[in-house]
Amino acid sequence: MRTYDGTLLTKKSNAIGVLTNKNDVIPRGNFILYKDNTDFSDFGFKGYITKSDKLPPFSRVGVRINNGDSINQHFGDIIRISSEGQIQVLWEAQSTQNALFLTDACNVNCIMCPQPQKAHDKENVTAAHRVLDLLRGQNVSSICITGGEPTLLKNDFLSILKRCSNEHPYAHINILTNGQTLHDFEYAKQCALNSSIHTCFCVSMHGDNKIIHDRIVQKNGAFHNVHSTLYNLSKLKVGIEIRFVVSKLNFMRLPNLPDFFFRSYPFVHHFAIMGLEMSGCAANNIDEIWIDPIDYQSQINKFVIEAERRGINFSIYNHQLCTLPKNAWIHAKQSISKWKQTFIKQCAQCDIQDQCGGFFATSKNLISREIKPVIL
Repeated sequence: MRTYDGTLLTKKSNAIGVLTNKNDVIPRGNFILYKDNTDFSDFGFKGYITKSDKLPPFSRVGVRINNGDSINQHFGDIIRISSEGQIQVLWEAQSTQNALFLTDACNVNCIMCPQPQKAHDKENVTAAHRVLDLLRGQNVSSICITGGEPTLLKNDFLSILKRCSNEHPYAHINILTNGQTLHDFEYAKQCALNSSIHTCFCVSMHGDNKIIHDRIVQKNGAFHNVHSTLYNLSKLKVGIEIRFVVSKLNFMRLPNLPDFFFRSYPFVHHFAIMGLEMSGCAANNIDEIWIDPIDYQSQINKFVIEAERRGINFSIYNHQLCTLPKNAWIHAKQSISKWKQTFIKQCAQCDIQDQCGGFFATSKNLISREIKPVIL
């Protein structure tokens, strides 16, 4: 999420509200006011962001920032003032890539995970409920529920899923999961019962056999659990996507995947072939997992040919068009969240930059050696 640093002016912290620069909004308790200098008339807001040290009387949460220009773009967005004085953007009103982050905890240890697991903090669930409170009655087109592994939270996860489904029945809901908990049919059934018809479970599968998949997620039996989860979700008639992250450990399996997917999981609605985000665990394991996308271009080409031949619905995420064979361009999506998407100087003269997925700003400039502008 986008974050901005500030300095706490109050002992209390952790306020969540809609960012505004107007003091005529109601109820004020739903809003966080940004104003260079606050005064007595600004009393009653959930929190304050200011350039001064002065807050209205009885203010519960306030933070000082030196430069307000950076957050001017977030009026109307849902933000949190954290206990460290950070300003965190939890929901961008004009974005279709918003997510409810429920936990840092996980039950696998993927070698290429960009986000190392941590102990679960229940405040994440509280924050998700608060965001949904503030979104009630609004037209929301899409919601992603993620972590960590969100399904680990059982009842807390179900409560969030139920609210998303009931309060936003037309929103597309994507649940990012490693498929380890939903091999329990009764739990999978509860998830299905609390899902709208627009819900999709995006399940990670990083190999077409247990040797590769279990090595990558570093858990014995993980491949079997994913297989069971996929069949459980199929029986329950919910949307399913399989996500395959390409690395040095599995890129050679790409040409085999279409036949494996077609024969094993004909009920899956969508398949995603994903590029690496080289941060967190991925950055720590760079020698073991990093491969230049240009070095598996022929494998991607074969995957596309075989997948198209079988009529498989698939997309390619997190790749730059100049690293892909041309037959893959039509399947490539701009999947990197806007807040961490970037381009480099070579891209400035590219004729198709507006169609390209770009780069992860979090990947510390680790890019393909063959990045070059495409001139049409």
